[in-house]
Amino acid sequence: MVTYKSHNSMYTSVYSTVFRTEIHYFWLFLIFCHMNCMLYKFTYPLTGLPNRRVLFRELEKAMEAKRPFALCYMDLDDFKQVNDTYGHDCGDQLLNGFAERLQSALSTAGTLIRLGGDEFIAILYGVSERCIAGERFRRMLEAIGSEPYHLEGIDLNPAVSMGLALYPSEADSLEALMRLADADMYEHKKRRRCRNGTETSPSADGASCG
Repeated sequence: MVTYKSHNSMYTSVYSTVFRTEIHYFWLFLIFCHMNCMLYKFTYPLTGLPNRRVLFRELEKAMEAKRPFALCYMDLDDFKQVNDTYGHDCGDQLLNGFAERLQSALSTAGTLIRLGGDEFIAILYGVSERCIAGERFRRMLEAIGSEPYHLEGIDLNPAVSMGLALYPSEADSLEALMRLADADMYEHKKRRRCRNGTETSPSADGASCG
């Protein structure tokens, strides 16, 4: 005969098992949320690239170790027109494709950071000469621009502008390096547009030796 006491014990056991299972899944959910928050804290969801927080941290370490590097500031020319003409989904695909190609070209030689929008920073460690850094970055851009981006039935091959700054020969702080590289990029962007008009392939201009 099943007594009230045995029924109660059975229900208590089942309830305890269900409760422990729910607590287990609740903790798994909290861990998952925490990991996502940490991921988004240091990366951009669209491209998966590190953000400026990682840039500051990595370059501060390099500076503390007195490790020379070249900082390359780059953006996609007329990116706003891509968004306005083809839509933001197409623009996002272009950014993602560009990031994937550049990350592959950079490989383990440096670090690629997305600042936001269509602005990126690539770091080459162990490079202390402007000509060498400029040539390496130009080769990267030419390689990744050898084929157009196939996006939703259209082919795009945007021009890419870049500007360089070297640590420690040209500046000894991250803020100064970024200002120099940004100014260098826009100066060469302006010169190229005045000289050639709008280009349709990634730029091999910018980052001159002089």
